[in-house]
Amino acid sequence: MICKKSLIIIVTMFAFCSGLLAAAKGNAANATTNALPFKKTQVPVFNDRLPIIIDSDMAQDDWLAIIYTLERPDSNVLAITIPDTGESGGPIGLEIAKGLSLLLGQGNIPVGYGTEKPFVGNNEFPMEWRKMIKTVHNIVLPKNNFPDYGDKGVQLLIDTIEKYPDKVTILALGPLTNIAVAFDKRPDLVKKVREIVIMGGAVRVAGNVSESTPSITNKTAEWNLFIDPVAADKVFRSGAPIYLVPLDACNNVPIDEHFYDIVNSYHPTSASSFVHRILETRKEFMNEGAWYFWDPLAATLMFQPNLAINRNLKVKVITKRGPDFGRTMEAADGTMIKVAMDVKKKDFVNNFMAILVHSYEAVPASTGSIRLAPEEVVNKPMYAAGKKPQKAANEGI
Repeated sequence: MICKKSLIIIVTMFAFCSGLLAAAKGNAANATTNALPFKKTQVPVFNDRLPIIIDSDMAQDDWLAIIYTLERPDSNVLAITIPDTGESGGPIGLEIAKGLSLLLGQGNIPVGYGTEKPFVGNNEFPMEWRKMIKTVHNIVLPKNNFPDYGDKGVQLLIDTIEKYPDKVTILALGPLTNIAVAFDKRPDLVKKVREIVIMGGAVRVAGNVSESTPSITNKTAEWNLFIDPVAADKVFRSGAPIYLVPLDACNNVPIDEHFYDIVNSYHPTSASSFVHRILETRKEFMNEGAWYFWDPLAATLMFQPNLAINRNLKVKVITKRGPDFGRTMEAADGTMIKVAMDVKKKDFVNNFMAILVHSYEAVPASTGSIRLAPEEVVNKPMYAAGKKPQKAANEGI
């Protein structure tokens, strides 16, 4: 016997999938007619929200991950930190993070960047990549004048973990320098970390460093962990629970023409509209088949790991300078961590789009202590660029 609430959920999810299918066929009129059952200014109330620190190097796929995380009604982003070792560099990344958070109505989230360099070596992202990020890919973000932590990003990381009354989840979307430095300074902080969700590494597949930069001969490492392998090793061995989202899973979810068609046909919210602008700037990159949901996948799995095929594996990072510097591999002397080895692509894309268009009814709450109270709603306004944020950030600090 199907109860009334179950029937509503089934009908809602069926309507949602129908809307996505119509959009994927490029029929904008039909997609609008079969609009998803979202309410632009109302979201479910969650009895608890996941406290998160985002440590991101602010590459463009990071933007998608941050948008997704901020738009989830069961998230509580306490702070955003930027590793200077990352793709954007610290100062530029700081401004991007502040602009993105303001655009999504949460401009008072504390933001700071770390100045520390890689523990060993001088690996860095290609200069042309940093130049593209410096121009924000010709996308204008609102200017956020809310006070920030400047170059005290590591201290922000430490303070946030220390002062928050409960355990915190860290979403790591770049080199792990900031986190490793923080743990070196305060090893006791790991006791207050619920989980570190890391986009990085390539466990049973090839790396992507030499693929994108042929002048580098390393064929086994992934960019985020290649930049600072010692930092990655320190974090893996820190004792904090690790959930690794490597290329093994990411390679199965390209940002492709199919996804572009969906967003192009249907972007009714400020978040989905901005994602549409991002996709428009990178169509050539997308058409080359070189763009993937790297960081957005990690952000999604942070809330709903059941969208992936996960394995508990003993993994270590190669820290010896040489052709495999930064490689992530299974090893008997490695650390036992959870690893996403594959992903349910269709379910992931549906989930990601549901958040962008505010069809929250189609997205189950995160597992654990977070429970959905569907009978209650609270207002969540759409914020125009440059408007003063009205939603409180870093609750509990």
